[in-house]
Amino acid sequence: MIRHLTKLLILAGLLSGCEGSRHAKPVIHNGHLDLSHWNFEDQGAVELHGPWRFVKGEPLDISVDPPETLSKFKMVPEIWQAQEPNALFESSANFGYGTYILTVQLPRELYSQTIGLRLGETFMASRVRAWDRQGQTVLGDIRQGNPSPIPKNEQPVAYEPLGKIIIPTDGFIMIQYEISNHIFKRTGVLEAPVIDDYERLSADLFRDFFLRAFIVGVCLIIGIFHFVLYNQRRDDTSALGFGVLCCFMAAREFTTARFVEFMGLVNSKETFEFMIRMTYLCLPTMVIATWKFYAGLNLLRGIYIPITNIFCFGYGIALIILTMTFDPIIFTNLLWLYLLHLVVGCITGICFLAYYCIKGDSLVIKITIAFVILVIGVANDILHHRQVIDTMWISPYTFIAFILIQSAIISGKSAAAFRKAQHSYNQLAKVFYPHQIKAMEAGQNLEDSMPVAKSEACVISFDIAGSSKINSPGTRQFFRDIFSKCGEIMMEGYDEETLQANAFRVKELGDGFLCTVGFPFSSPQGHIFEGAIVLSLRFMNAFCECLNEFNYPHPIYCGIGVVHGPVQSFFPDSSPIEYDLFGHGLTLATRYEEMRKFILKETGKKGNIIILQRHVFESLPPEMQNDFVRFDLTHGDAYVRDDPGAMVLYYRILNREQIVAAQPVASANKIVDQLQAS
Repeated sequence: MIRHLTKLLILAGLLSGCEGSRHAKPVIHNGHLDLSHWNFEDQGAVELHGPWRFVKGEPLDISVDPPETLSKFKMVPEIWQAQEPNALFESSANFGYGTYILTVQLPRELYSQTIGLRLGETFMASRVRAWDRQGQTVLGDIRQGNPSPIPKNEQPVAYEPLGKIIIPTDGFIMIQYEISNHIFKRTGVLEAPVIDDYERLSADLFRDFFLRAFIVGVCLIIGIFHFVLYNQRRDDTSALGFGVLCCFMAAREFTTARFVEFMGLVNSKETFEFMIRMTYLCLPTMVIATWKFYAGLNLLRGIYIPITNIFCFGYGIALIILTMTFDPIIFTNLLWLYLLHLVVGCITGICFLAYYCIKGDSLVIKITIAFVILVIGVANDILHHRQVIDTMWISPYTFIAFILIQSAIISGKSAAAFRKAQHSYNQLAKVFYPHQIKAMEAGQNLEDSMPVAKSEACVISFDIAGSSKINSPGTRQFFRDIFSKCGEIMMEGYDEETLQANAFRVKELGDGFLCTVGFPFSSPQGHIFEGAIVLSLRFMNAFCECLNEFNYPHPIYCGIGVVHGPVQSFFPDSSPIEYDLFGHGLTLATRYEEMRKFILKETGKKGNIIILQRHVFESLPPEMQNDFVRFDLTHGDAYVRDDPGAMVLYYRILNREQIVAAQPVASANKIVDQLQAS
């Protein structure tokens, strides 16, 4: 990574070197610029940076005081103090106003043509007039408000960054640049004016305005988008912080680009002061929002939590209060406090990110790249504002790169959260029914997704006889296959709207299971007793199919008990919360299945057996009753536990060969067809 950064720095240096050589322009000497041999069409624009003659504090009549009589010079661009330190609470007419003078010799062959002059950033009241050599004829006039040595006459609102100058016969012009600022401490020319073909400057101005409008739009759209994300997920404070950051960056770019003044929406000095407040207010707010964003990503750990709370948030809130309550002349004099907040926040963030980059945190590495890009832009603009370096304002562009990378990080975080949620839903589908998952997706509680009530149902108890004696490596898979096929049979006819299914699986018991027919799922067949017998036969058929695949050398049988009785559904009060049933019906089904051993012993037979409660038998149609044999419990010591009133039960024994044979299966299918037809 260091190697790639080094290559980028070398490339940037080469490009900047090429740029500097391509833009080598004539220089100003003693307030005069000689462009008599300059070809604007081929050689391009000229920035009027250098030493201009300067008069501070008093209006200048250029026809009375020609430039050659002025001995003082001031660099353009350059910032100078508009207010002295002991005059913070009152404006000084002597230091808030100044006039720059520059003489320019243009090519004589351009006589009577027009040349364009584009003003640099001033953010204060200014006026530029171009005169002939005698100072009698105005060749061009560009107003940006009304500069005045008297504070009450100053009006810093109009914005006209471009104007035309008519070239006189001798090509000699005098540019008089008046500025005044009685609103905040510093004044001066922040960017040098540019002279070039008017149409070309106009196209450049439109391109700059369009680019800055694009930056405002991008920041605003991304900010609103993250507010929407936060509104949908209130626990995601990173989206809130990033939304605030983007919106305030858009607000700062909107004010510094002077769109409001350019559109003529600012019409008073008070409104202009409000725009100044907004510009300063954005600085601490963006720092607070950035750290809120990082805190929301859970990147501020350990000691960084109190540090950021005290410095970034506490200090930032203090700066916001300072900006909103004091006059601009006060808080603009304390610009270093805002820069301190910004710089220390950046340095602290870089140190913190570097620490976690060394530890190999992939998320922090991505954030570091974005943060370094932003810091480069901020550092450049601070140094450019302080006139330490002569570059351009690049923080809006680096911020665009920053928010795009950070948006990608948040999008990646959301995508990862979606994948986790999708995986969780996929796992929940193994535990819950589809209608339960949909109910929870719709915001319902799990406890509302299934009926909780007392009811009557047919209960089927399925058990594999002698399962503990089965000795084979594939025993566990054998059981799984049986229960899987039986589970699929239960879910046939499932309808999430009407809550219908063949059966509801209550629980698996190692080598068996319990299921109910008729509650909580209603039976698709309508007649729960017939449906229970059909399911019992199909369970046996599934058992035999798995037994054939298992290929065990010894016989294995299963037993099924079918009863009708009371059941009650519930959700437990403590975790894990799992829908369950209890009731006498479940107990009776197990007890009737346990009668398997006694019946087989009494009859001397072996095989798979279905045992019915008398009530179930009597509820079946005659064609089904004919398949079952009566077993009298009034003789001997036979009885059904927990059913003292049982005098008789009914059973049907089917060996492995009979079930595998076509007739029993066809018989079961015939019953299903009959039920569906009815």
